[in-house]
Amino acid sequence: MRSVEQPSLGQLAHHVRHRILDVSFEADLGHLGSNLSVVECLVAIYYQQQQDAIAGLESKFVLSKGHAALANYLVAEAFGAQYPDLVREYLSNSSQFGTHPHPDAGGVEFASGSLGQGIQFAVGLGVANKLRNTGSRVYCLVSDAELNEGSSWEALMTGAKNAAGLTVLVDYNNQQAMGTGSDIVDLSRLADAVRALGWHADEVPGHDLPALTRSLSRATSNGAPTMILCSTVSGKGISFMERDVAWHYRRLDQWTREQALGQLRRGAPREN
Repeated sequence: MRSVEQPSLGQLAHHVRHRILDVSFEADLGHLGSNLSVVECLVAIYYQQQQDAIAGLESKFVLSKGHAALANYLVAEAFGAQYPDLVREYLSNSSQFGTHPHPDAGGVEFASGSLGQGIQFAVGLGVANKLRNTGSRVYCLVSDAELNEGSSWEALMTGAKNAAGLTVLVDYNNQQAMGTGSDIVDLSRLADAVRALGWHADEVPGHDLPALTRSLSRATSNGAPTMILCSTVSGKGISFMERDVAWHYRRLDQWTREQALGQLRRGAPREN
């Protein structure tokens, strides 16, 4: 893993957003809103894993929100993963780089994509940590819509008393493929619900990297599993994509690509 300093995380996230647009355009891929929603969450997770490694601790990351695999590949690459053929092979036949993560890509713990299953796998890793007293850590990123699944709640109930070193981040953008999340299943009291199960719960702005890294650092010192509710915006960074359900599946054409890249250039963070 390449060492990344905390002050440069904002620039790294901005670079990843550029890359998401470029690779999506070349591959003619949708899921842009979902990928742009989780960039800072992923950057914060990889940064915390870097800190764990410095401290001599093993950690694993499970992307339960599998349709954000492109953002995960690109953040992993920014932290030093070697994906020389990513742009050329993404979504091509027999490629290891698919719409959803595959273990052959390297650094992928679980082939998620069937929503609600990654969190179960992550809880299983946390249970193994407790049984073996390893001191290892497990990070899992889920979408808020995955928590519509009963299997997710079975995992949360199991993990509360039986898992160790487990932190679950929720991409809480209130957006689903077919509409607004709160119109389908209201999760406005999610933090209270998971606390009642025995989890620690924290609520942070999901695009605020200092807040995310602080929350993750606190979570690693908690005894019980921790859920971090990350308030995010689907399509973050591109005004005409933000909170627009059409961009869950819609693809870029040449004009929308140029408009989106222009907005990112104008919004680039200043160098420290």
